[in-house]
Amino acid sequence: MNLNEHKPPMQLNMTREQVTETIINNLIQVGVLLRGEADRYRKILATYDEITLLKVLIHTHELREAGGGEIITS
Repeated sequence: MNLNEHKPPMQLNMTREQVTETIINNLIQVGVLLRGEADRYRKILATYDEITLLKVLIHTHELREAGGGEIITS
């Protein structure tokens, strides 16, 4: 630990492919994306720059957490 007792920043090392698959899995898990649409959405995600892709990853993680890992129906 540092002298000011702050933890070092978290590091996230993922490839674009790993981020893309995580996004798709999160969306499928909460019921936003059908498995049959995954390939089409994968192509869309491939057009995003790294910052936008990271923002989408964060938002899909928030969706998954809000739904408790279950499909959101309302």
